Amino acid sequence: MLSKLTSPLLHLAGSYERAWRRSTGWSLVLCYHRVVANPRDNDGLFNVERGVPAERFALQIQHLLRHFTPVAADRVADADAGRPRFAVTFDDGYLDNLTIAAPILHRLGVPATIFTVSDRVGTDQLFWWEQLAEMLRRSPRQTLDGVDRILPGSELPARLQLIGPGARERAHEVISAGLLPLPQAMVDERLRAIAVALETDLPANGRRFPLADWAQLRSARDLGITVGAHSRSHANLAAADEAAIADEVDGSLAATTAALGDRPMAFAYPYGANGPAARRAVQRAGFTAAFTTEPGVARAGSDPGALPRVQLNRRWPFAWNYQIDRARRVA
Repeated sequence: MLSKLTSPLLHLAGSYERAWRRSTGWSLVLCYHRVVANPRDNDGLFNVERGVPAERFALQIQHLLRHFTPVAADRVADADAGRPRFAVTFDDGYLDNLTIAAPILHRLGVPATIFTVSDRVGTDQLFWWEQLAEMLRRSPRQTLDGVDRILPGSELPARLQLIGPGARERAHEVISAGLLPLPQAMVDERLRAIAVALETDLPANGRRFPLADWAQLRSARDLGITVGAHSRSHANLAAADEAAIADEVDGSLAATTAALGDRPMAFAYPYGANGPAARRAVQRAGFTAAFTTEPGVARAGSDPGALPRVQLNRRWPFAWNYQIDRARRVA
């Protein structure tokens, strides 16, 4: 807590940068989802739906270039005793990764990896958290009742308020936390119950922000973008059985290879969730690097099947430095 409180002063004093110059042999992997043209594009969106504004994204990459050397994501655990390195990754395969983020990265000479959900590439299908967001936006209800019955055992309140500033976004955050650990079939079942309670339909399609298609992903190579796998359906692999895990991992590998003509070498676990079975499946599939969302940095000798990533604060440079240095200090 003390280090967090003093982070603005440490940032202004240049303490973080001096510490990085004295340390070597580590790589920071950044995790993004969306990048938007301007902050207004986030209006009406909830939580993970929002993207980093392009101007802020460019500032973050420029900041990193002053202190780190860019590297491809699947090379972050290679032995290197030199200047600290960084890699850029995007999860889920949104089109704005190519139309907004990729030109910025290309101009700055920074490679990146986009992790795509193979069954969703180029489709209009919604991810479950987007389905939930649409239902909350459309619902005529002032409260969501019976949450503890819809998601038993999740320690959620029985009633969530849907009226007032930020109420529906808070409801989205609370419900998402209860849904995320569940197997996909159970998530679908719970979403149907939530739709009934919200007195709205359960939308399957109708994206507000599109996903890239395979042709667009193929053309991204000219901008220094590589494509990695992020499972077939974005199922929580830590909650799946071995057969389902194999289907998600092997299926995404086969589909991506067939569509792009190149074999992806990197994999990102949906939600960062992994376990022994998921790691074994990724290793058997021949991926050389697999990424979680656990904080930390990659070093020579890091487990290539469980590499950490960091999501930077969207606004404050002192917070970026605090988050980077905190990751560097993770054992």
